[in-house]
Amino acid sequence: MDGMDGSSNAHVVVYVVVYLMRGSDVLLIRRRPDARVVPDRFMGVGGHLELGEDPFIGAARECREESGLTPLDLRLRGTLVWTENIHHKHAGLLYVFTATIFEGKLLEESDEGALHWMPIAALDTLEAFVGRDRRCIPHLLRDPTAHVVEIEQREGEGSRIINSNAYFAERARR
Repeated sequence: MDGMDGSSNAHVVVYVVVYLMRGSDVLLIRRRPDARVVPDRFMGVGGHLELGEDPFIGAARECREESGLTPLDLRLRGTLVWTENIHHKHAGLLYVFTATIFEGKLLEESDEGALHWMPIAALDTLEAFVGRDRRCIPHLLRDPTAHVVEIEQREGEGSRIINSNAYFAERARR
């Protein structure tokens, strides 16, 4: 659809990511080296939403498909929004979830990569942790009251970040 000024709207892809927490550990997937998106990097389990799919339902589906585990207490903990290759008008929206209660059996192998329980305390220095995640996810996982909103603008080959702002909000403790 074209705007009134003749410009076309951005193509927006909506994603979900789930961080399953077990005590002081979190489940991460190390993406295959040949993966199209974030190859050979650690991240939470997730993927894109199907057209018209509710983010909570999509998060549970993606988690089950990639890990064999179904989260039972999903909590929306943040949103990340980015524009990529500004001239090509591509944008992404990522819903970030956590869960501490889940059922099922952890897959021995995932089509997306290798699954690992990692200490949350190690995420700040985990070099292979996806860059934007290393900036905000450790804080989010350590503080159950935190909620993050991050807005990023990327441009050019290799998606060089030209502007990034992360906002953390802690709920008032009663």
